[in-house]
Amino acid sequence: MDYVLTWCIFITQWGGIGFLNFLILAHELKEEGNKRFQNKDYVGALQQYENALKLTPKTHLERAVFHSNRAACLMQMKPIDYETVIAESTMALQVQPQFLRALLQRARA
Repeated sequence: MDYVLTWCIFITQWGGIGFLNFLILAHELKEEGNKRFQNKDYVGALQQYENALKLTPKTHLERAVFHSNRAACLMQMKPIDYETVIAESTMALQVQPQFLRALLQRARA
C-alpha cells in the first residue's frame, strides 16, 4: 500500500484531490495496517499507520486511533520500546484526551 502514499503526494503536487479523499485513503491504510497486525507483521502495520498519519490533518480525531494502533504494534515488538509507546499514546491523547485505549496503553508502558 506504500504506492497509495506516493500517488497522493504526486496528485497533491498537481492540484490536490480533496480533504475527503485523503481521509478515505488514510482509512484504507489503517485497514491494511489492521490486517498486517492480525498477521503479526508489526513492522508492516506500523508503517501503514504512519502513512495514514501523513494523510490526516493534525487535529483530526482519527489521528488518535492511528497513534494508538502504533503503540499497540510497539507493545508487540521485542524488545518493547516503552518510551516510544508512551510518546505514541501521548500523541493520541493530545487529539482525544479521554481516549481510554490510549490511556491504558500509556499506563501499561
